[in-house]
Amino acid sequence: MKIKFYFLFVLLSHNLFAQDAKISGTVNSEEGLLPFANVVINGTNIGTTTDGDGYFEIDRLAPGTYHLTASFVGYIAQKQKIVITGEHEYHLNFNLTLSSTLDEIVVTGTMKPTFVSASPIKIDVVTSTQLETYLPTASSSIVESIQLVNGVQEVISCGVCFTNNISINGLPGAYTAILMDGTPMYGNLASVYGLNGIPNMIIDRFEVIKGPSSTLYGSEAVAGVINIITKDPDQQPTLSADVMTTSYKEVFGNLAYATKLGKSKGFFGINYAYVNDFEDHNDDGFGDALSVDKFSFFSKVEYSMI
Repeated sequence: MKIKFYFLFVLLSHNLFAQDAKISGTVNSEEGLLPFANVVINGTNIGTTTDGDGYFEIDRLAPGTYHLTASFVGYIAQKQKIVITGEHEYHLNFNLTLSSTLDEIVVTGTMKPTFVSASPIKIDVVTSTQLETYLPTASSSIVESIQLVNGVQEVISCGVCFTNNISINGLPGAYTAILMDGTPMYGNLASVYGLNGIPNMIIDRFEVIKGPSSTLYGSEAVAGVINIITKDPDQQPTLSADVMTTSYKEVFGNLAYATKLGKSKGFFGINYAYVNDFEDHNDDGFGDALSVDKFSFFSKVEYSMI
């Protein structure tokens, strides 16, 4: 029994004291020591940050070969290799050089589906499922769709030339930024001529950000932002069409064709509106309704480098 107990004690002693090796050092730059720089052991969750004097320390390490990386914002990360053979303190110094370019930073509301509770800003989202449920007509466009969001409404700019814009929280439509897939689609004046030509059939969802957003989206976003996300060409049928007519001799239609060629994919479509029934109930010589004969073309093409 004494021999077995002694053998067990030797094993415990070896396991306890074999991990007393320590790596210490500094992280330097051309300007001097870097406080709060990151130092990690690659392939593990072991790491630390330098203190206010640029000094770091990682202890309780077992013998072996380690690869360490030191990094700091604005500097090029540096890697070093060190071999630990015993229970000693090992010194390692890093010298980081200033990076000529920073990594790209993108600031946006959201470019992907997300839960409202997880969004950093309040965003109203209307999906294609909601559009097909509440506005299942060929004549429906983004102008009718935005009425599903409280505080957002269509404003007729000209009843003769059939132009309109979108008002958020009562502010003029010129202060509403209209984006398509995150890219500004129209200027604040040109938008009044194209909103009726964006059919619901190409919209996957649209996001409405109410309130001043000029810091992120420019001076046109004083009232808010409407970001129209179009459908993925992969999720579009090869050929799709919808047609609508009324007893007032109105005709509305949409036609879209999706295709894939090599690494490219996309869809092309046309939106048509015809309203040309002259009505003059008060006999003043002017039509009571607007006459329209309009074509709008749209397309979306994606190219993969992979």
